[in-house]
Amino acid sequence: MIIELTNTNSSEIADAAMNARRSTGLASGLVMTLIVVSTPQQYTRAFDSAQATAAEHPSRILMVVNSKSTKTAMDAEILVGEGVPGDIITLRLAGELVGRGDSVVLPLLLPDLPVVAWWPGRGTEFPAQDPIGRMADRRITDATNADDPVGTLVARARGTHSARDTDLSWTRLTRWRALVA
Repeated sequence: MIIELTNTNSSEIADAAMNARRSTGLASGLVMTLIVVSTPQQYTRAFDSAQATAAEHPSRILMVVNSKSTKTAMDAEILVGEGVPGDIITLRLAGELVGRGDSVVLPLLLPDLPVVAWWPGRGTEFPAQDPIGRMADRRITDATNADDPVGTLVARARGTHSARDTDLSWTRLTRWRALVA
């Protein structure tokens, strides 16, 4: 089932998602809420990756897409039902809502589920200090997408890294680290 909402708010989105889940008769069984913060250019690839993850771990996926439009608006698309592991809510933010995804996402979080934030692109420089990052139990970035990947990793290691942060570029080195050790 696909539900599209234009020029909406978080309350309407939460109500529509709950009604959609009830009408499809799906049991919860969700293991986490995954918040994906992306640009329109990254959206398709990030969506596919998030959906593949949810196939293994059914989740509520909140895709926060920051647009460059100056007109303040939020459009949403809710996917729930057959073929969708959990539910996927895409939030397209524009104008003054860009950079304020935390206030939009907060009412959509499910109680008692861990929250994971993922920046598939360049990401935020300080994940633990980002408004969405502060809400998350775990934060995932990828320094490979930064302008200076090595400098970004060094900066995160020197003070912006938290125990709840994971950088995918570091995890890609696991085999190399094992060989060196």
